[in-house]
Amino acid sequence: MIRILYTIGTPRNRRVLTALLALMAVSSIALAFGLVFIALFLGALFSGDPGSAGKYALWAILAVVVYAAADWPTEVIAQNVGSEYIQRIHELLANRAVELPLGFFEVDRSGQIGVTATTGAMFAANAPGMMLKPILHGAVSAALASLFLVFIDWRIGLLTMAFSAVVFVAYRRLIIKYKDAERVRGEQTERSAAQVLEFAQVQPVLRAAGPDSIGERAVRDAMREQLAQLRATQSTGQSVVGRLAQIITLGTVVIYAAATWLLLAGQMEPGMFVGIVVLVFTLAKFASAALPFGEGLQMAHNTLDEVQKVIEAEALPEPATPATPDGYGIEFDDVGFGYQPDTPVVRGVSFHVEPGTTTALVGPSGSGKSTLLKLAARFYDVGEGAVRIGGKDVRELGSRRVLDSVAMVFQDVYLFEDTLYENIRLGRAGATREEVLAAAELAGVTEIAEQLPDGFDTVISEGGQNLSGGQRQRVSIARALLKDAPIVLLDEATSSLDIDNEHLILKGLETLSGDRTTIVIAHRLHTIIGADQIVVLSPHGEVEAVGTHDELIVSSERYQRFWGEKTEATGWRLARDEGRPE
Repeated sequence: MIRILYTIGTPRNRRVLTALLALMAVSSIALAFGLVFIALFLGALFSGDPGSAGKYALWAILAVVVYAAADWPTEVIAQNVGSEYIQRIHELLANRAVELPLGFFEVDRSGQIGVTATTGAMFAANAPGMMLKPILHGAVSAALASLFLVFIDWRIGLLTMAFSAVVFVAYRRLIIKYKDAERVRGEQTERSAAQVLEFAQVQPVLRAAGPDSIGERAVRDAMREQLAQLRATQSTGQSVVGRLAQIITLGTVVIYAAATWLLLAGQMEPGMFVGIVVLVFTLAKFASAALPFGEGLQMAHNTLDEVQKVIEAEALPEPATPATPDGYGIEFDDVGFGYQPDTPVVRGVSFHVEPGTTTALVGPSGSGKSTLLKLAARFYDVGEGAVRIGGKDVRELGSRRVLDSVAMVFQDVYLFEDTLYENIRLGRAGATREEVLAAAELAGVTEIAEQLPDGFDTVISEGGQNLSGGQRQRVSIARALLKDAPIVLLDEATSSLDIDNEHLILKGLETLSGDRTTIVIAHRLHTIIGADQIVVLSPHGEVEAVGTHDELIVSSERYQRFWGEKTEATGWRLARDEGRPE
């Protein structure tokens, strides 16, 4: 744990942590010497040697003074270390979040990062002051006292050292078992947190579904599993503490028995016997009190492991000098890619999108349409082949230049807890108010603003929950329009809109599409038929055909079926029962 804290800390963090550890080491050593001198004092006192007893008493008082002088500032410094490392962990997670490829966040990591950044960060950052100190006091005192006892009576000293070693080895072995249980508990806590977060975000859908919906059952199951794992972890922790406590108790009894035997055999002075009994009893109490903190250290270590995983997550390689695209045509050249090794999603995909034209992707679910858009935006790097923008491989352009060239409108839209105006301005932070309002007008957001109490200055709730799905998508499209990027990627961008609003938005997109390169995934017939080019994908992620609507309706059997299904669905309506009055 300390190694990880040094690794992730700033130079100031490391200096303050070093000062804290140094003070804790001094206080631990002073405490150990204090206990030893108290034992010597008792031995001399009960042996009728007041001169030596007074000398040992002075040394014990000095050790206690040093202990107090070192221990008092550790409380203040420990608080500073905790607060600084909480800030540092948040800073690292935030900075790393903007450095990692967007594909890293395709997996739902909300629970993991949320738990790590909140309770986990607080727990781990405060671990040195809260949990390491009592463990150091117990360990250092036991080590020095055992060494002292070797000089007083080698038999008692070796016996004490032997039991100290047994406790250490048993702790190391048992804590591995607890570490595994705590890791599983942490993973289950993260899953539960993600499940609860999703449960809160989709309340309208769940309430419409009624009681005992699949969402409620999922949350209940997650919480039930979390409780079961928490009990299992607590049971494992109690088992660890219980076994170690038994070893400490057994060691104390054996040492007492040995010391008593030596006393009765005339091989130990009564005064020293008293001192040893008091010292061993005190050491046993310190060791027993420190045992529960070992579990806490392991929990803190697991949290820091999670932080380190995010920090060390593999980022996409970036060019030292990003290339400049020659135009904004897009080329997929024999592209192969899979989210999991040996499980390709797209295979050998090749097609070209001319600058300023629109290409529609059609195909069954799972054919890789959304994946191709993500590869074009460099959420991921291809496994085979290349994706090029303006003749340059996106890996040569670098993620920043690719994202600057692309405006994306995907199915999932997230709005921040800020005004409607600021949520649109997210598309281009430097845009003027006139530009923001113009994009809003083109995307049909002006109509939304007119229905809100404070217009564009109305604060939108987190996630945009006080807007409908269609309204959120219109805001997302307004962002894309405001960005005015040369490439537009639309993934079911109008799926949540009714016909009138979709027509309004498409008209706005068409107004600015003259010099834009557009790839669109859509199921609305007029969107597909108006495309300059249509790429038909097979269920296996391969390109089956490329052409215009007129060409494909004749040459592609899959496109013919696709078109027939869409035409039939468009003409479908509920039939009125002729036998019933209207």
